[in-house]
Amino acid sequence: IIQLCQQKILQRMNSSLSIQSGIYKGRKIPVPTAIKGNSNFTSALLKKSIFSILDSFHLQGQISIEDSLFVDLFAGSGQVGLEAVSRGFKNTIFFELDKNRFRGLKEFLPAIRKDFVLLHRDSFRYYDAFDFSSVSSIVFYIDPPYSFWKKDSEKILRLTSNIQDAFKNKKLILLVQAPKNPKWENFEVRQAGNNTLLVSANLT
Repeated sequence: IIQLCQQKILQRMNSSLSIQSGIYKGRKIPVPTAIKGNSNFTSALLKKSIFSILDSFHLQGQISIEDSLFVDLFAGSGQVGLEAVSRGFKNTIFFELDKNRFRGLKEFLPAIRKDFVLLHRDSFRYYDAFDFSSVSSIVFYIDPPYSFWKKDSEKILRLTSNIQDAFKNKKLILLVQAPKNPKWENFEVRQAGNNTLLVSANLT
C-alpha cells in the first residue's frame, strides 16, 4: 500500500510538469533531482502569468515573439524555456550549473527539438555567452534556487543590472521569480498565488 501511494504521488508530480500551450502542448517534462532538498518549480499559475505578460507585449507590437530569444538562466526542469518555444519563440538558451540537472536536460531536450542551446555554465558570470545579434528582442527568465534569496539577494539584483547594461541596445524583458517582493526599483510586481514575479522591460 505504501509503495502504491508513493507511485501515485510520483505520477502527480510528473503530470504537474508539462507544457501548457502551443505546438508541444501536453508534453510531459521529467522532474529533475532536488538540490539540497529544495525543488521550487514554477507553478502552472505563474507560468500562465509569465506568458500572458509576454503575449500582451506581442499584441501591443512591442516585441515580435517569432523573432525573440528566451534565455532561461536557471533552467532546472527546463519547463519555462520549453513553454516559450512551444508558444512561438525563436529559440531558448538553457543555463544549468548543477551537473545532475544538466545531464537530465542534455538527455531530454533533443527529444523535443535538436537546436536548443544548453550551457553548463554559471549564469552569474556567463549570461552573455552567446551571439544575440540575430534576434530583435531577448527575454531573460531568472529563477535561481530560493536559497540564493536567503543568503545573497543582492547578487541577483546585480545580475539584473549587468544584463540591462550588456543589452541596453536590444529590446529586453527581465522576468524574475522570487519567494517574496524584494522591493526593487524599476520592477513591476505581479502576484500569482504564493509566487512573486518581478517584471522589467526596455522596449524602446
